[in-house]
Amino acid sequence: MGEAYRHHGQYEQAIAEYTNALSVNPEFAEAYTFRGFAHFKRGRSDLAVEDFTEAIALKPYEFRSADQKKWLSMSINRFAFSTIEYQGYRGFAKEALKYVSKFVKQFHLSTISRTGLRYINAILFTREDGLLPLDRYFNLTIGLPSGLPSSVSVLDLRLDVPIDTGSLTIRLEPVLSPDGTREAFVLDFDYSKTKDLTPNHLRKYIDESHNYTKRFFEAIITDEFRQVMRGEVIE
Repeated sequence: MGEAYRHHGQYEQAIAEYTNALSVNPEFAEAYTFRGFAHFKRGRSDLAVEDFTEAIALKPYEFRSADQKKWLSMSINRFAFSTIEYQGYRGFAKEALKYVSKFVKQFHLSTISRTGLRYINAILFTREDGLLPLDRYFNLTIGLPSGLPSSVSVLDLRLDVPIDTGSLTIRLEPVLSPDGTREAFVLDFDYSKTKDLTPNHLRKYIDESHNYTKRFFEAIITDEFRQVMRGEVIE
């Protein structure tokens, strides 16, 4: 919608649409870019420069390992280490902190505005009479009005939980496998810490993120989920 307004010269409406999109997804780089163009057309070059700068910051450089299983993402104001081959928290934390420490030292950082730790888990499943087998894998209670069935065929769940000096976002939804032949539940935990941060306490922050996330993860999953994680395949 924002693009349609912008192409028709309705820049104020376009800005409102881009701003709304950014309230839903603050890392939507294209929205910053196009909102910047709209600001520029309205004669607000100062706001345009702010948006263009933010858009550039959100476009990271990526460096991947030869096997494509680990990568570093770096931009003007952020750094991230990711892996799809998770071998346990201790090994992950050690490797992540090695790269983050080099980044902090290279750019002489004295303050940090945000740290985060994100776990994304995927588990294949088979529908039961067209319904999602939530009870098999998750300890969830969905409060529906009396008389309605508790089983569901479509799910898109997001929870934002304030925690001390940060927040935990939990997402759960079914997705198709890359080849389109199977479905999988994606359980996504994203913990961020945003207050009173210094580079000297990075290990403390990441440990805290892990402990909070693990606590919620253990509470949500069932024993059947744990069996699948251990490699005991459920037909």
